[in-house]
Amino acid sequence: MLALVERLRAVALRAGRRGEPLPGEPTLAQYLGVSRPSVREGLVRLEAEGLIRRRKGADTVVNPGAVEMLARFDQQVEFADLLRQAGFEPAMELLEAGIVPLAERDAKALDRAAGTPSLRTVKRWRADGAPVMVAVDVLPAPDGDGARLGGLDPQAGLFELVRSLTGDVVEWELAWPGAEPLRGPVRRWLDGGAGGAVLTLDLVGVSRRGVRVYHALEYHVPGAVPSGFIRSVRS
Repeated sequence: MLALVERLRAVALRAGRRGEPLPGEPTLAQYLGVSRPSVREGLVRLEAEGLIRRRKGADTVVNPGAVEMLARFDQQVEFADLLRQAGFEPAMELLEAGIVPLAERDAKALDRAAGTPSLRTVKRWRADGAPVMVAVDVLPAPDGDGARLGGLDPQAGLFELVRSLTGDVVEWELAWPGAEPLRGPVRRWLDGGAGGAVLTLDLVGVSRRGVRVYHALEYHVPGAVPSGFIRSVRS
């Protein structure tokens, strides 16, 4: 289904760029080589994302604002993939990595005991060579055994690290946006940055089993990658 949704999204984006409505379900089913119920389920997902709006007896319209938005905070994907989808050449650099005791702030966010062995990484993403985001990720050992952390590849993506460490997948991500002055290590990580503040996202990953598996702090250079949320308005 995920592959079908991506194909439907591509069709919707092309239609939106041309200012046209989305073709009907029979046409989409024939074009994509799938059943109408599968197309209908995929359209439900796109509508939940705010990309399209369906009304009985009327054309399915594409949200032009969604077409223009390069990146969305309400959709979680690996940041390199997000940059690539937005038309940038992404690059990731591992700035720091080590096994550390879980700090009080992270322990509270993860509902774990302070001092639990954890993998902490600091990664910087560049878009066309310019630094645009730094992420500080903390993954606690699920059973308190720090030896399990030593076999992880800190260069791997966050979701891959969770799978390797826990055997589970990330199902949800809780996010709290904010802003901080550009100073201290964040300024250094962002090569001095631009402006006086950075957008922050305080993130907690929740696995399919309902376990909090990571705490992350992201520091985004404002305006470097046009990003936002889409909220559907029901009238």
